[in-house]
Amino acid sequence: MELPFADADVRLANAIRLMLARLLRAVRANLKTAIAALRRRRRDKSFPENLASIPFLSKLLFLLPLLFVPLLFSLLVASSGPSATSNDVLSSLLTVTSRMSAPQLPPHFVPAPRATAQTTAGIPPYRSTQDPVIRVFLVCDSQKCCRSQPLHALSAIFSQSLLPSSVAVLHACDDPDSLMAFESAARNVLEHQVSRSKFRDYVTSHPSYLRFHTCNPDANATRSSQTVDIDLCLMQELTVRAPEKHNTYDIVLPASAVMEPTALEKMWLYLFLRPYVKAVRPLPYNEPSLREAALHTDPMRVNASYPSLSPTEDQPISPLPLMFHAALYAKIRKEYGALTEESTNKDYYFPLVHLLAHGRIYREPLYTTVAEHSDTTARTALSAPLLTLKSTMFAKDDLPPHMWSEHAYYRWSARQEESEMYENSLESVAQRNAFDFWGMPFRKVRSHSDKPRVMFIMPWMQMGGSEKCMLDVANKFIDMDWPITFVFTMPFWHEDNMGQMALKHEWINKAYAVSSDVFDIVGLAPNHKFSKVLRYIIESRAPDYVLTGNSRVVYEHAKFIKALSPNTVIADYNHMVHMDWEVMPNKGGGMPRYGATFTEHFDLHLTASDNVTKSIKSWIDPDIIRENPEKVKTCYIGTDPSQLYSEDAKAVVRAQMRHDLDIPQDAIVVLFAGRFVQDKGIDVMGDVVSRVADDPSMAKRLAFVFVGSGELKDMLEATRTQLQGKDPLMIVQPPAVGIAQLRDYYAMADIFLLPSNNEGIALVLYEAMAAGLLVMSTDVGGQKELIRSNTGVLLPNLSNPGALASFIVQQLKAVTKFSSMFKDMQVSGTQEVRTRFTTERFCDCVIDNMIRAKKQLERGPQRKRNDKAIEDMRGEVAEIMRGERIHGAWNRDQVDRRIENEVTIAIKTYVCDPSIVRQVLGLVRSIRVNYPRVRIFLANDGPTSLRNAALIKNDEYTEEVTLPADSGISIGRNIMVNMTTTRYFVLLDDDHVFDEDTDLGIAAEGIGKGDFDIVGIRVRNLPGIEELERISINIPRYVAKVSKFENREVTLCVWNENNGPGVQKMRVPIRVDVLHNALIAKVDVLRAHPWRNELKVNEHMSFFLDARKAGVKVGYLPSVFVHHRARRYSECYKAVRFREESYEKLLDYKDSYLWDVPCGDKFPESVRQHLNATGALA
Repeated sequence: MELPFADADVRLANAIRLMLARLLRAVRANLKTAIAALRRRRRDKSFPENLASIPFLSKLLFLLPLLFVPLLFSLLVASSGPSATSNDVLSSLLTVTSRMSAPQLPPHFVPAPRATAQTTAGIPPYRSTQDPVIRVFLVCDSQKCCRSQPLHALSAIFSQSLLPSSVAVLHACDDPDSLMAFESAARNVLEHQVSRSKFRDYVTSHPSYLRFHTCNPDANATRSSQTVDIDLCLMQELTVRAPEKHNTYDIVLPASAVMEPTALEKMWLYLFLRPYVKAVRPLPYNEPSLREAALHTDPMRVNASYPSLSPTEDQPISPLPLMFHAALYAKIRKEYGALTEESTNKDYYFPLVHLLAHGRIYREPLYTTVAEHSDTTARTALSAPLLTLKSTMFAKDDLPPHMWSEHAYYRWSARQEESEMYENSLESVAQRNAFDFWGMPFRKVRSHSDKPRVMFIMPWMQMGGSEKCMLDVANKFIDMDWPITFVFTMPFWHEDNMGQMALKHEWINKAYAVSSDVFDIVGLAPNHKFSKVLRYIIESRAPDYVLTGNSRVVYEHAKFIKALSPNTVIADYNHMVHMDWEVMPNKGGGMPRYGATFTEHFDLHLTASDNVTKSIKSWIDPDIIRENPEKVKTCYIGTDPSQLYSEDAKAVVRAQMRHDLDIPQDAIVVLFAGRFVQDKGIDVMGDVVSRVADDPSMAKRLAFVFVGSGELKDMLEATRTQLQGKDPLMIVQPPAVGIAQLRDYYAMADIFLLPSNNEGIALVLYEAMAAGLLVMSTDVGGQKELIRSNTGVLLPNLSNPGALASFIVQQLKAVTKFSSMFKDMQVSGTQEVRTRFTTERFCDCVIDNMIRAKKQLERGPQRKRNDKAIEDMRGEVAEIMRGERIHGAWNRDQVDRRIENEVTIAIKTYVCDPSIVRQVLGLVRSIRVNYPRVRIFLANDGPTSLRNAALIKNDEYTEEVTLPADSGISIGRNIMVNMTTTRYFVLLDDDHVFDEDTDLGIAAEGIGKGDFDIVGIRVRNLPGIEELERISINIPRYVAKVSKFENREVTLCVWNENNGPGVQKMRVPIRVDVLHNALIAKVDVLRAHPWRNELKVNEHMSFFLDARKAGVKVGYLPSVFVHHRARRYSECYKAVRFREESYEKLLDYKDSYLWDVPCGDKFPESVRQHLNATGALA
């Protein structure tokens, strides 16, 4: 192989020079040590007769001959001239050194030892001209970088599934020896990685693929006032390196960042699929969790490191690693101006900060930090937090609010991502025809051994039996050295620990333990680009086999997948039939019915029971079955008995568990493990316990242990409360999933009871029988195939839960009286599972059938891909994704969002007398009664502070924002909007009061129900308000529509809320233009359309007229309200509050309104029609 770094002779000379330098340094060091040892021994009179017996000298004698090897070799080369032989010899020399220099990735980077060979490291066989150009800039920001050599980071870069087009190492090394050693080791790492792939052809044709750029402060100084640090050196490098192509992407990495194998590919995909996003940076792994995981050889994917949740902590932004469009950086630099000797730090940093401000966080941990490459004492502006820029180069107002803290940036990015997830509804025919699913730039990914690749396409990676069986098969493929790809297609939403909606994969670490090639399409791309990404993954991976299960979107895409890869075996695995789940009208059956419906695009259907097999065959055209009788096959899941305790160990665990749970050693323990939901029969279980309690003789013998969680947990707890002090003993334990977690409970128990009303064959039944328990479960699905008369108790599938509970109690009574009669049943069941239903047999069944289907496919006519047929599917695929959008949005909306993560309450006040203090504290106190953790801002521009008040001082979620004196209402509100990190902003006056009917949750839901930007809530006057306003000054408060606004005159159509229908059930806001000063609004809308800062008062009508002009959608929801409390205004308050005349000249309208009386009279009727249309008429 010809190395790309220089001409052959130069490379040879450099290699020899480096080798000589290393040997001379080693000889010099050992010689000094040997001489010192000789002097000590002479002094101690212990000088040996044989000098070679001295360790140091023996080492020296070994090194000296090596000095002559390179010299002799160079003479031979010089005499023969450059040739292929010299290249071969040099390659062999560098191969040896590469084995010494190239580091292994740290434990938290490689998922597990057995999966190391299956990562996508360095395996792309070619790069097409369409490939994206990825340029890596690795920044070593201190002298420590040269000494420790960030080879882990470089090795990870050269191991990417999407290999970079060039790598530049920017450093500040000033020691020539250290630099030479560093460069040599880095090149050896590159050689070690690319030598195993056809990517070396690309590397050999690009001599400058790996570059080293020394950032010497003295040599590169361009400003007399200060020297250029390494970050400014980076800015210069980015400026002078013009993008190679329009699809060039740059990524800046700190030397301490070790990227996971698919990191560059995922970051590029994120940007490619979102052209409006200018930059992206990933989350890091949680380092303490990684260290703990490494000790247990667990997968690397443990926890992401999120920003702190502390509302008062100023969490600075760490902008690296950062990937961005190179052309966009160049454009910003050009528009901002060229760098000169007079340029300031701000001039250097502005383009990168601009990109970061318009960037996103990719909410998947993609890198970790190697501690020895992190030098906290030498951090500069890019490697340190952006707080440096905020405090020294940029005024706070120069940066957008979401860049004021990491907390704000994360939440803002998450909200943007969620809002775009289902933004494209594809409702019209034109939209569906223009649906973008065309191919993307890619290069195929294959394994080094050219073994077949298997792609698992699954909805998600939650804790469950279907996911567990897929992981079992994947591990079997890994044992066969077949590369694996996982693709997830369905959203499973939850609130993350930052209070934002995020995708949840509880077992994602188990997938990463098998393969690094894991893609969650839902998190990677917006809904309308799902098919595009699926196509990219299939075309780039070119799988030989696709195995799916429980993914409706995959069934609907089956025709599309088969068209993309016609010679790929497509198989599915189904567990159970859901007859109440209709695939089409009057055609129930759930996922197996989907498989049968799209069977012409599948090569194989695998099932968990003969029950499912028979159902699928009955739904498939008989001609298809006659042509291929083995198209539908049963593979029982089974379990792994080796993970259970031996008999001796089981006895010890049994005694210990019963002791820990205070269960008598002679009790008969009935175990339930699963979700506490009606489908699992948890309501029947509660009834069983109550009925057993009515039979004292049986109650003394039995104990019930429930392991799990779910929506009916409260029902179980209520039953346990009723039993306190009475038999039977009832214990509820937290969830335990998988045989490794449940085996202690299996060892402790005697009977496993699962009265489900819908199952395939429950995985826990296999496990419980293998553990030696007597199993009782319902005759549903295929369970009678496992539970026969001699292996367990099959319960009748009764529609009456009470009748089923009665039957179960009779069976338990028989066990308590005649336990020996059931012993043979237990032994038979255990033997049956341990010999016939094992994980090994299950995996063999799946793999054997897939290989058989592949051979059968190969024997038939070879199918050629038809690109026109693929293009013709555009509208069909678009229609599929339209339905998925509706389903995904519905799925997301089912998550109960905590209100403290949704809203921030903002109160502008001017505190200048004790009455205002009392009212503000009263408002805060009334909020805390119902919302103890919602964040509250108090913007105060008055002379008296609130922060020393005990209520404020002791409340970590309330913050006084001290403003410059007499800043005014508008500035105070705008500042609070910019400080808000939640999605919604709740505006209140300081004389409002909450009560138990102030439901902010209903108000927040109201925004979404009509896609409103601002929704007002009702303000009810408490007694005394009208009298106070008669003797003081009237403040106009209107809920109105603007009938006309011309010639500076505003005509209002006002709703007299005392007239009209009751609104207690209103949940969808009614459209208006003007509201009270009590409202909830989208933060992003208020930032785009703020209050006018110049208006210290008179801000109210101006704000709503500006919003109306900008197209802001305003609604009113009077079913949610606050109270308005009376207060006599002090002179100091009147002086700042009632000065409207001073600001009238700044208004676009006359501060006296005209009234559209006919419209106002009709308003109550329009409200009635709205209530009737939305089903909320009281």
